[in-house]
Amino acid sequence: MAFVQKQVDDFLGKGVTLPMNLVNGAWPLETGVTLIRESIKMILRWVYGTRFFLVEFGSKLEQLLEEPNDEVLRSIAYELIVDALSTWEKRVEVIEVAIERPDFHKLNLKLTYMIVASKKTDTFVFPFYSKITT
Repeated sequence: MAFVQKQVDDFLGKGVTLPMNLVNGAWPLETGVTLIRESIKMILRWVYGTRFFLVEFGSKLEQLLEEPNDEVLRSIAYELIVDALSTWEKRVEVIEVAIERPDFHKLNLKLTYMIVASKKTDTFVFPFYSKITT
């Protein structure tokens, strides 16, 4: 079974994740689902238009943080997430995005997606904050 998992991880790719943490003086390479999940987080966190030489990279979620908590917010956030991930993360297909707003400065995005190469689904909650709260 370990052989099959290694094959899937190799097929999905290898790479470093951000923030880069050195392990024994080297950057560890992540593979498989971990690499894809970190890639999705980076795409959703990156503010659209702020990356040098690739201004189209990122998502426009930052613009939604001050909007009222209603169905319009949910549908716009869904479209922004699907648009960003379909553009920048070709290894996944978004299945569902559930949005909760526990307070005015935070959005919890529960993202369910399918890894296209392996047909495996994964879910995680992505907290998105408008400001640092103490």
